[in-house]
Amino acid sequence: MKISMLEEQGYTHIDCWCDACRISVWVPFVMIRSRRPRLELGQMTIAELALRMRCSRCGGRPTKCREARQSDAPGYQSRYSYPKG
Repeated sequence: MKISMLEEQGYTHIDCWCDACRISVWVPFVMIRSRRPRLELGQMTIAELALRMRCSRCGGRPTKCREARQSDAPGYQSRYSYPKG
């Protein structure tokens, strides 16, 4: 599925895992567009985008990438999920 179609379904990020560093990084599509304006992000799939990404720590390629919503991000707390009291 193309990234433009994923965005229409509410996906906002790509979640990448680097086996060498053992870290997971969530990158918003908006940030990729602002840093790489010539990249035809809407016409790419997650797999095609993953081939262009590199780990900022070790320089390796991510081994696993998937689409994600911001609400799925670790530590995300919506403004409506505060405890009542």
